[in-house]
Amino acid sequence: MSQNEIEESLNLLEKDWDVDPIIRKFVLGKITDVSDYAIKVKDVVFHVPYLNSEKKY
Repeated sequence: MSQNEIEESLNLLEKDWDVDPIIRKFVLGKITDVSDYAIKVKDVVFHVPYLNSEKKY
Protein backbone atom coordinates (compact mmCIF):
# COMPACT_ATOMS: atom_id res chain seq x y z
CA MET A 1 0.00 0.00 0.00
CA SER A 2 1.41 3.38 -0.96
CA GLN A 3 1.73 6.38 1.36
CA ASN A 4 -0.99 8.19 -0.61
CA GLU A 5 -3.40 5.26 -0.28
CA ILE A 6 -2.82 5.11 3.46
CA GLU A 7 -3.43 8.84 3.81
CA GLU A 8 -6.60 8.63 1.69
CA SER A 9 -7.83 5.73 3.84
CA LEU A 10 -7.22 7.74 7.02
CA ASN A 11 -9.10 10.70 5.53
CA LEU A 12 -12.08 8.47 4.72
CA LEU A 13 -11.97 6.94 8.20
CA GLU A 14 -11.97 10.41 9.78
CA LYS A 15 -15.28 11.23 8.12
CA ASP A 16 -17.02 8.91 10.60
CA TRP A 17 -14.46 8.36 13.36
CA ASP A 18 -12.10 10.45 15.47
CA VAL A 19 -8.48 9.53 14.78
CA ASP A 20 -5.96 10.71 17.35
CA PRO A 21 -3.35 12.95 15.68
CA ILE A 22 -0.54 10.91 17.26
CA ILE A 23 -1.95 7.68 15.77
CA ARG A 24 -2.28 9.42 12.40
CA LYS A 25 1.39 10.51 12.49
CA PHE A 26 2.49 7.00 13.52
CA VAL A 27 0.50 5.29 10.75
CA LEU A 28 1.90 7.74 8.18
CA GLY A 29 5.45 6.97 9.32
CA LYS A 30 6.15 10.42 10.74
CA ILE A 31 6.96 8.97 14.18
CA THR A 32 9.94 6.64 13.88
CA ASP A 33 11.25 6.48 17.47
CA VAL A 34 9.26 3.36 18.37
CA SER A 35 10.08 0.42 20.65
CA ASP A 36 8.40 -2.93 21.03
CA TYR A 37 6.61 -3.70 24.29
CA ALA A 38 5.70 -7.38 24.60
CA ILE A 39 2.82 -8.49 26.81
CA LYS A 40 2.28 -12.20 27.40
CA VAL A 41 -1.24 -13.43 28.15
CA LYS A 42 -1.16 -17.18 28.78
CA ASP A 43 0.55 -18.57 25.66
CA VAL A 44 0.04 -15.54 23.42
CA VAL A 45 2.52 -12.67 23.13
CA PHE A 46 1.11 -9.32 22.03
CA HIS A 47 3.56 -6.77 20.62
CA VAL A 48 2.47 -3.21 21.38
CA PRO A 49 4.37 -0.27 19.90
CA TYR A 50 5.68 2.28 22.41
CA LEU A 51 6.15 5.76 20.97
CA ASN A 52 9.26 7.00 22.79
CA SER A 53 8.94 10.62 21.68
CA GLU A 54 5.33 10.78 22.90
CA LYS A 55 5.86 8.51 25.92
CA LYS A 56 2.70 6.61 24.98
CA TYR A 57 1.65 3.13 23.91
